[in-house]
Parts: sequence; structure tokens; C-alpha cells
Amino acid sequence: GVKPFAAQLWHREPVTRLYGLLADDATGDTLTPLSLSSTTTLGHAVNLDCYAGRLLDFDTTHDETGDHPSVATVPVALAVGRTLHSRGADILKAVVAGEEVQLRVRLGSDQRSGVSPGTHPWTTATYAPFGSAMTAASLLGLSQEQTCSALGHAFSYCSNTFESQFEGRESHRLHQGMASVLGLFAARAARAGFEGMRRPLEGEYGYYRAFHNGS
Repeated sequence: GVKPFAAQLWHREPVTRLYGLLADDATGDTLTPLSLSSTTTLGHAVNLDCYAGRLLDFDTTHDETGDHPSVATVPVALAVGRTLHSRGADILKAVVAGEEVQLRVRLGSDQRSGVSPGTHPWTTATYAPFGSAMTAASLLGLSQEQTCSALGHAFSYCSNTFESQFEGRESHRLHQGMASVLGLFAARAARAGFEGMRRPLEGEYGYYRAFHNGS
């Protein structure tokens, strides 16, 4: 029956490890997001500040791609950095690392700036899991192996298109926050020992094949 199976499954180490990771989301570090005066969880703080960044256009723009990387990296860097009491230099280094990865992933595709015939309708939030995962990995002190896993996990969370912008809906702000939170989760999962894909970009079913027809 269900109960015996659940009891047996509970003792399996990966399930216990994931439970610990999820429980930490609910009961771990709390802080006050920059966009509100209320205390909340780390993930919720990142989500709120990413949303507020897009709402108020508090983000940078990369000329060649039209990407807005800072809205994915800065809220993660500030939130994680505050919980770890990181130095300002380390927070800045993490932002640079995250934006470098996010922009290079986009530059490696066939999409540059905007949406036009022959391009794909992916948004900043499509690439954001890579940037936020790298930002968090830097501050969490992940090894090279763990960082590769984090970026592999991040690929699993890539999504979103320009449709919400065309329709003028709130989705494009909401999906930015979720994309960055999932990038943070990717880094934390890698730190917890969960192995990510090793070829998330160029693999047979990797990012460029799935999102850009192999370009």
C-alpha cells in the first residue's frame, strides 16, 4: 500500500537530502527584501526584489542582446551575500560572474536583440537561471564540479517567452522572479550533492538544440 512504500522511501538518502533542502527554504535564513519592510525567506526575498526590479526598470541593458542581466543577478547576490555576511567585493564578483555567464549563453545563440523574423522569442527570464545560479555558486563557494552541476540544473528551469510583453500582462515580471529563484535553488541543490547535467548547452538535448535549433 501507500504507507509502506512511503515509509521505505523516506529512508532513502536522496529523498532525505531533498527534504532537508526544501525544509531549509521554509525555516532557514530570513531577511527583509529591499522592496518591502517585512521579513521573509531567502527565496521569497529574491523573488520580490526581482519582480520589483522589473516593475521599476531598475536593471541594466546589454546593447547587443537586449538582455537585462542585473535583474537576475543583483537580487540574488544581495540576498545571499547578506545571509552569509559576505564582503562587498565578493558580492560584486558574484554579480560579474553571473552576468558573464548569462550573457555568454545568450551571445552563443542565434538571438541578439529583440524579436524579429528568424529569431526566437526568448526573454531575459529564459536565460536568468544560468545567471542567478552562477551568482549564487560564487557566493556559496561551490567547487568547479558543483558549479557545473548548478548550471546543469539551471538549464532545467529555462522557460518564458515574449508573449506576455506583447499582451501587456504581468507574467513577464512574475516569471523573472521565479527564474532567479530557481537559479538560486539550482546552486543550493548542487551544494547539497545533487548532480546536474554536464552538457546543458551543447548536449544532444541541451539548451541550444532545444531553444535555438542547434545554433
